[in-house]
Amino acid sequence: MRQDVFVNVTSLTVENYLKAILQISLQSDSEWISTGELAKYMNVAPGTVTSMLKTLKHSKLVEYRPYEGACLTESGKQSAIRVLRRHRLIE
Repeated sequence: MRQDVFVNVTSLTVENYLKAILQISLQSDSEWISTGELAKYMNVAPGTVTSMLKTLKHSKLVEYRPYEGACLTESGKQSAIRVLRRHRLIE
């Protein structure tokens, strides 16, 4: 896979996770969501979610605590809102 294609796929995956975390947290009226909730919402394995949350934590987009779940940081929330707006414009 070419590097630029890999970056685009990775960016799309990150955007999808940020958008999903924002949508779930808005629906549940709780900033923190469990990895199980996110896995079910995205139709992926819980281990996949955990790996991505660790990546997002390293990028300072989410706060992640094992066995507790994750929530968006302020920069993660702003990024998720931008993604959501862009996706709504496309629809």
